[in-house]
Order: sequence, then structure tokens, then C-alpha cells
Amino acid sequence: MPVLVLACILAGCGGVGKSAWQRVAGDGVSFEAPVGWTVSAAAGAVTARSGPVDLVEVVRFRLERPYRRSRLAAAARELDSLAVRLARALHGRLVHRQTTTVGGLDARSYRIDYPGKTQEITFALRGLDEYELVCRRPSGADESACRRLLASFRAG
Repeated sequence: MPVLVLACILAGCGGVGKSAWQRVAGDGVSFEAPVGWTVSAAAGAVTARSGPVDLVEVVRFRLERPYRRSRLAAAARELDSLAVRLARALHGRLVHRQTTTVGGLDARSYRIDYPGKTQEITFALRGLDEYELVCRRPSGADESACRRLLASFRAG
């Protein structure tokens, strides 16, 4: 028992320690990414990455017409078609799709598996803004960065 308690203390169980997450912000959006990942921002995009594959990113696009909740079904059909084309372009397959809410916004989420990688893409819609939340990781790797991206996303 004392060894287990010591191991828990050394691992930071139940204590106040350094967070494993960093706040990333830019272009009117914010989200959390793992501490130590490299953060960059460009016009309309904020990205955190680690190595050649691991990435979380939010890209902001301007819509031609304002999104309205009454158009959710039509938007979902259009986004479904886009996700199928993207899966083909990645030589992968679309394995999951769902309508959800992210940061209080209507959203449509997809998961695409392709050789050695998994990419999750969520399109969140509000007015004239479309936010594309992307999370990429090696196949079978920990999903916590993807879950945290969606849970922490906020649009200003």
C-alpha cells in the first residue's frame, strides 16, 4: 500500500500540478492543446502540432449565406458529401458521422481512417462563420487531444 501511495504522489494523482493542456487562441477562436505542442497561427487558422502527424487545428471560413438552424439538415447533406470526397482524396474511408453541438454551435462531425492515420473533422456553424476543427493522429493512438479540442473550443 505505501508503494502505491508513493507512486500516486509521484505521478501527481489528486494533487495540484502542472496542467497537461495549453490554451491556444487566435482569429476569434480558442481551444486547448497538449502542453509542448508547437502553436502557430496564420490568416484564419490556429494550429498546434507535435511531430509529423499529431495536429489539432481550427480554421475559420466565411459562408456565402448565413447559416440558420432551420437549414441544419441541408447543411448536413452538403457536409456529408464533402466528407466522402475528402475520405477518397486521403485514400481512406469515412467511418463515423454525427450531428452534435460544439462550443454551443450546431456542428457535424466525421472520422476518416486512412493509411496509418485517423482524422477527425468537425464543422461548426454560426451566422456567416464556419469553423473547421481538425484533429489528426496516428491510427489507434490516444484520442484525448481530439476530445479536448471539441470540449474546449470557443468562438468569439
